[in-house]
Amino acid sequence: GYGRYYSGICFKVVYVIMLILFLYYGAKQIVLDHQASIKNKKLKAELEQSRIAVMISQIQPHFLYNALTTVMDLCDRNPKQAKGAIADFADYLRGNLSSLKTENLISFRTELAHVEKYLRLEKLRFQDELSVIYDIQTQDFMLPALSMQPLIENAVKHGVGQKVGGGTVTIRTRETKND
Repeated sequence: GYGRYYSGICFKVVYVIMLILFLYYGAKQIVLDHQASIKNKKLKAELEQSRIAVMISQIQPHFLYNALTTVMDLCDRNPKQAKGAIADFADYLRGNLSSLKTENLISFRTELAHVEKYLRLEKLRFQDELSVIYDIQTQDFMLPALSMQPLIENAVKHGVGQKVGGGTVTIRTRETKND
């Protein structure tokens, strides 16, 4: 008689212990998922702040002042060219602002079009002191938004702008077997 009684109690005890363990680990997983969700939201907020900082860093005050001063000078000398410069400037700013909404990689063509607007504005400022060579052999690839512009700006500011007589900025793409 006692064997059957003890085996029934053992079964119930084991069942209760398993239920307690199941509830414990289930509750623990819920807490971990909640913590991960909070961490994910925090990381997304940090990413958004980083993207805003990158965008703001792309719109350097000296570039804004120089572009606007160049357009102002063009208004008197060549109103038609000034109108084109204003359109490029507006598109350039729009591109920077739209990059805030871009979480994914963008096409090289889109990034190149953005850089071309920047370089057209700088060309108006530097005139013959800035030459630009486009040696584009491949365009079908993706890259982070606003990743080329800081490189080009540094080449203009610290290269062409510092060199007596100006210089040349070359934008070149190649495709190899592996890259």
